[in-house]
Amino acid sequence: MQTITYTLQPGRGFTIDPVNSAIVQFADRRSDILTGTNRGDRLVGTRRDDRLEGLGGNDTLNGSAGNDVLIGGAGSDIMTGGSGRDVFGIQTGVGVDTITDFRNQDRIGIGANVNFGQIDIVRQGRDTLIRSGRDELAVLRNVRANQITAADFVRV
Repeated sequence: MQTITYTLQPGRGFTIDPVNSAIVQFADRRSDILTGTNRGDRLVGTRRDDRLEGLGGNDTLNGSAGNDVLIGGAGSDIMTGGSGRDVFGIQTGVGVDTITDFRNQDRIGIGANVNFGQIDIVRQGRDTLIRSGRDELAVLRNVRANQITAADFVRV
């Protein structure tokens, strides 16, 4: 195992893109757009309003504080918004995402190819499963299905 140590310059973030490993990307103190790769990436936002896009692979996205937009992309992704009013973007046909901290102020973002009438909200133990037809889109951890309404969905 190799260790890389890097000191941030004021106002700058950093990216590590090893040849045979996943990207790890941290934002700086401003609002940022962090974009992953087609591998399993780990993206971490800041206390400001960030946009994290995992692209392909099974990604881990953590918005930290701020009003963040998290879009996993292809793969089964784990998304944690942190504090703030976050939007979790989910898509059809790309994998089942896990949203770890969905709260009342958060929203679920859906693309133009899906409308709320096509979505089923199903209890799955202590969690809620969101699906469109047979396509499972996301699992909301520790959220009751009867708490989710059309008002929780927005376009992304």
